[in-house]
This record gives sequence, C-alpha cells and structure tokens, in this order.
Amino acid sequence: MQFSDYGCETAVTGNLDTSARNCTLKEDAARKVERTMNKRIAAVALQPRIGETFAAVVTGVTPKGVFVRVLDPPAEGLLVRGQQGVDVGDQLRVKLVSTDPRRGYIDFADRCGVRRRFRSGECFGPGH
Repeated sequence: MQFSDYGCETAVTGNLDTSARNCTLKEDAARKVERTMNKRIAAVALQPRIGETFAAVVTGVTPKGVFVRVLDPPAEGLLVRGQQGVDVGDQLRVKLVSTDPRRGYIDFADRCGVRRRFRSGECFGPGH
C-alpha cells in the first residue's frame, strides 16, 4: 500500500505548500524590515558627516534615480545632483548632502561634475 492510497498525499502536500508559502512570506517580510533598519542605522551614522566627500560606485540607474554605494562607511544612497550621464560601475567622488534617519534616506551629490573621473581622491578631466 502507498501513501497516496489513503488519500493523504493531496492533504499533506497542500498543507506543505501552504506552510512553505507562509514561511517564504514571513522571510521576505523579515528581510524587508532588516533592510529598512540597516538604511536607518546608516542614515543616523552618517548624519554628523554631512558635507564630507566620499569615494563611491554607481550601483543602480533606475527610473527612480541613480544609486551610489560608499564603502567607508558602507552605505547606499540616492545621487540627487550630478546623475546625468552616469552608468552602473562608474566611480565617483560624492558629497553627502542630507540624511533622513526616520525614512532611511541618504542623499549625495556628484562632487566632480560632468566628467566625474577621479584618481587618488582628486577630480580630473575636462574643467578640472
């Protein structure tokens, strides 16, 4: 006799599918909360450093905006000025212009301008 002969296979499989879906939803929600808290912590940590310049890499170009990641300290934020013509992977010098810890927002501006290449922390290229 097999498990399916008792009519249990469908009931057990259905419950497992429901449980698995529920676990996945809970894990997704937990990851979302963790990401939000990490963003808020970074915004709090960077707040006293508004006005400072950081080395950054463009991590995303979307309809919502251009996102950059600074490595020291590790944080990601929106490039609110100087985003025209950048592409994923571009290295920039960015200035921290604002943070909003309640929302987890960090805003940067491109320090070097249109030809945003830099070496050893200094801008170079046309106009520099």
